[in-house]
Amino acid sequence: MPQSLINDPEVRERLVAYITEALLDAEGPDCPRDPSRVFVFPLEIPERLWGWAAG
Repeated sequence: MPQSLINDPEVRERLVAYITEALLDAEGPDCPRDPSRVFVFPLEIPERLWGWAAG
């Protein structure tokens, strides 16, 4: 995703909700479905600093 996209509060909120739901889905039915147990920290990494060549 573009570097500045998660600066938009609406986009950040949707991203956190999506990741939270995905994690709760992955845990399966035997775990309590409690989103307050999930912490999502969306951090931006500037473009061109991804991967092994980031130096």
